[in-house]
Amino acid sequence: MDLKSNSIVLNYEQWYFAVMDEFAETHTKEDCDDCSGDGEFECDCCGHIADCKTCDGDGFVFVDTSGRLAYPPQRNKREHRLYIIRTFLRLAKFTGRSYFKQCKEALKLYSYPLGGSL
Repeated sequence: MDLKSNSIVLNYEQWYFAVMDEFAETHTKEDCDDCSGDGEFECDCCGHIADCKTCDGDGFVFVDTSGRLAYPPQRNKREHRLYIIRTFLRLAKFTGRSYFKQCKEALKLYSYPLGGSL
């Protein structure tokens, strides 16, 4: 199986956006009530301006279907590696074959610079 040309796993960038797209399908993006969508707030005592803690300075939040505040899933390199491992484990369970070598190859292929593999 040539992982570079015909991959069954998404590279980090594709996976990142796929996770966010899936989250966005079930959640609504709204202006943050605490900062009125500005992403900042002014301290009442000293006038200092800081990023809004509710929306992390983005100016928007996500809410679920019941209207409760929801946070997007983790989207970091570690989670991407777990996604790769889970994909190959599901494939092995489905086919009854071991895909250890292909999984190992995929993890090497998607190793990350600046600190190496996670």
